Amino acid sequence: MREHLIEPPFFVSHHGAAPPPVADLAAIRAAIRDERKLRISYGDEKDARTERTIWPFAIAYFAEATLVNAWCELRDDFRHFRADRILGCEMLDESLPVCGKTLFARWQSRFGLEDKPNSKAPVRLTGVARN
Repeated sequence: MREHLIEPPFFVSHHGAAPPPVADLAAIRAAIRDERKLRISYGDEKDARTERTIWPFAIAYFAEATLVNAWCELRDDFRHFRADRILGCEMLDESLPVCGKTLFARWQSRFGLEDKPNSKAPVRLTGVARN
């Protein structure tokens, strides 16, 4: 637990979004801790529903929404899923093929959230061996 307390995989704003009506954030946090894939049903802003397999690595808490940050197998890229739009969620028996800390670091690099030079290089994780 020390590692999770020193570098927690979540962010907290001063005000919080309402709890999501369907998504169980405790189960999502467990999947992050256990480095397990999730299968989610997701509804976008136009109510189009998709089924996704994601590799969750962080939860971001904002005033207007709670986001699940993950690698999305369908899009083969990082995605940010609003917890209030997750219509169903199931933890799979499959472990992440890349450790959560590596995903988090690559996400930070991808979105310029760190101080390293050349941090906006494209990231491709498909087929990467587990670290």
